[in-house]
Amino acid sequence: IFRSSPLVIATHCEDTPTTTPSPTPVLIGATRNNPIPFGEHIITSDGFSLWVEEVVEDATQLILDNHDWNDPPSDGNQFVMIRIKVKNNSPEIQEFFVPWRMRAVGNSSVEYSMVFGDESCGVLPDNFDGNRDLFEGGELSGNICFSVKSSDVDSLVMYDAQGSDWIFIALR
Repeated sequence: IFRSSPLVIATHCEDTPTTTPSPTPVLIGATRNNPIPFGEHIITSDGFSLWVEEVVEDATQLILDNHDWNDPPSDGNQFVMIRIKVKNNSPEIQEFFVPWRMRAVGNSSVEYSMVFGDESCGVLPDNFDGNRDLFEGGELSGNICFSVKSSDVDSLVMYDAQGSDWIFIALR
């Protein structure tokens, strides 16, 4: 009698662990989608502490009423006024010249600046005067302003464009 034995096919597979690369964490403040939360201070690349103390999202009438020379923003725009405070933590004597370093951006993905082709807000109440020397420990506070599309106000973030490591700050 011939018996056939069942054919057994065995397959040996090693479970090789697969590693899914972890996404590189984005540092808080490194992008406009992950800004420093409103009210927290930042340390800039040149050693300043910077705080956003207050934001007036529609400061248009307040600014127009502040001085006779102030002109209204163009149609579809409004003035956003931001109260900032800075402190020089560096032993170097420095200026915090806002017009050259502070910018804003919203959903339109177009930079708002105080000097490069954007319309001026004019004379602000309690204007930030960063054109002064700050010694170590010196502090200044005051208002800065951007003329922005009204459609960008809800998404607006401000950033410090000093150096190569920009820092983004939430305005709400």
